[in-house]
Amino acid sequence: MRCPAVCVQVNYVDRKGHREIIANTAEHTFKVNLIEGTFQEDGIIEKITVERDFTYREMHRSVVGTELTDCCNAHQGIRVCNFIEAVKSASRNGVWIKNHEE
Repeated sequence: MRCPAVCVQVNYVDRKGHREIIANTAEHTFKVNLIEGTFQEDGIIEKITVERDFTYREMHRSVVGTELTDCCNAHQGIRVCNFIEAVKSASRNGVWIKNHEE
């Protein structure tokens, strides 16, 4: 089944940093707060251990090692950079953008 809607929010102006992932399904709402180290399922909070730089360190290990399955390729990286630039431009110009890639 395909996802009917996805919302991506990038906010560069909040004074307090946020690193959250929220997933709403037909049955549940899941929220991970990577700064506070919490996982919520339908409002029930569980403490998790999240080391701040873990993902960055693992990405670098993957790049300098032989296991590259967790890294994007050059084409994917360029698509991400282009998407970020489109988001910045949309924010500056006060317009909505659509990601036409699947």
